[in-house]
Amino acid sequence: MKRDELDVPIVGLKHYLTPIQIAHVSGRDPAAFRFVPEPDNPYDRRALAVYCDDQRIGYVGRPYNQALWEELRRLIIHEIRPLLDKDGDPFLMMRVERDERIP
Repeated sequence: MKRDELDVPIVGLKHYLTPIQIAHVSGRDPAAFRFVPEPDNPYDRRALAVYCDDQRIGYVGRPYNQALWEELRRLIIHEIRPLLDKDGDPFLMMRVERDERIP
C-alpha cells in the first residue's frame, strides 16, 4: 500500500443489499462508486454514504468517516474487496488514495 492509500470499511451492506448483490457490487469498476456526505444524518453529522451508480450500498465505517470528510474531493477509489466481519456479516473494504494534484 502506498503512503497516501487507506483501506476503508464500508458497513451496513445488509441493510441495502442481498448477499448476491454484495458479490456483484464487489466486482464493479471502482469508478462506479462515490461518497455522498450526509450532514443531516441523525446518527452522525459526518456520515458518508457510499453509492454504486445511483444505489446507496452502505456507509464509511467510523472513525474513517471523520478522517475522510475533509478530503472527499481529493479521493480516488482504487479497489473494492468483499470481506466478512467477526460475526460473519459481509462488508466491503475500499482502497482509496489521495490525489495530491487536487488542491
